[in-house]
Amino acid sequence: MTVIALLDHCIQAAVGKSGKYPTVRGLYSVPCEEETWENTLADLFETKHLPKREVTLLLPRETVTTRFLTLPAMSSRATAEAVEHEMEPGLLTDYLPLTTRGATRRYLAAGCKESVVGEYEGAFSRLGVKLSRISTPLESLLKILNAAEDLRGQSFLWLAADTGGVESLLVEEGQCVWRGRKALLSSAGTAEFQRELEETVQDVQRFHHRVEKVYYTGPSVQGLEVFPMVFQNLPDGKCFEEYYYVLG
Repeated sequence: MTVIALLDHCIQAAVGKSGKYPTVRGLYSVPCEEETWENTLADLFETKHLPKREVTLLLPRETVTTRFLTLPAMSSRATAEAVEHEMEPGLLTDYLPLTTRGATRRYLAAGCKESVVGEYEGAFSRLGVKLSRISTPLESLLKILNAAEDLRGQSFLWLAADTGGVESLLVEEGQCVWRGRKALLSSAGTAEFQRELEETVQDVQRFHHRVEKVYYTGPSVQGLEVFPMVFQNLPDGKCFEEYYYVLG
């Protein structure tokens, strides 16, 4: 299978096998601007000979609306209708089951404009690719969180930094209860970058929760404990910290 992520200023791809024992055969990242992403994507498929079957697309985060929803236990059809009702009108919606507690269930709900989905489906179709699945960057993070066995049942804040900013996931007893995103203005590796991350932690503590433990994924910084690597021995010496979205 192939996973493509359209991220801020770059396109990433992972090639491998999903399932109980997933494997990764290749990881690729190429710089990209919004106006050239389709040409960049075509070059990536051609030069790296990416498989065109079983392709999953992670939509750009700015095109997707996501919400955590708690709903009564009900049939799949009724759940889909309830999710659509809770989201903004006029969006194509989908949901990911997260937890069950008593007679209620918790979901990650996502919605995107039909015209936007059609644009991306059309771009991949022109490359001879029929998308088998469309997902979101947040869903990838939640899957990585679920796969981190050493953190099961723990409470902490997870900061996941990338080229466009930092994603904050507040986790209580192993479940994400809040998420936020903040743009980072400084370059990775600088003292200002470190300061912005520290301010992000302080903001979460001030407005949401008292945070006693913080894990971090992204460019190297001091003073923050690294989130456990879910994937070991990645190909060509690639780092989990650089490719976590397409590995989710």
